[in-house]
Amino acid sequence: MAPFAQQLSDQVLGLRESEIRQFSLQCGQFRESLAIFEQHFKLHNYLVGYQLTLADVYLVAVLISPFQLFIDEKTRKATFPNLTRYMTLNLANFHLQKSFGKICFCKSVINPKFDIKIEKPSKKDAGAEGGKEQSKD
Repeated sequence: MAPFAQQLSDQVLGLRESEIRQFSLQCGQFRESLAIFEQHFKLHNYLVGYQLTLADVYLVAVLISPFQLFIDEKTRKATFPNLTRYMTLNLANFHLQKSFGKICFCKSVINPKFDIKIEKPSKKDAGAEGGKEQSKD
């Protein structure tokens, strides 16, 4: 899950090239990986036991960027309400708030800049190609 989060965050921030189809596919895979945690947090407030552990700190740290960039408010409420509760609960923890600061979640998805360039052959190129097709006798 952490590699997906990092790749997607890098694409949104412009640190990595992104292609629209690949980005969409990776978002779907990332959301599937979060479904396991969503199910777990229906009945638990922490990953292990009844108090904050290093595993919780790591999960929160990995999920901060996705929650700030591309897991929008609508998705958080509809698809990940338990995971959102978990993030909110842990980010309100004094020690985590002191380490990470105040974290604001995004209201809408921030998409990467997709390089969609459709090059149409110019008339000059079409004429030049036509001349190259003639064979020399």
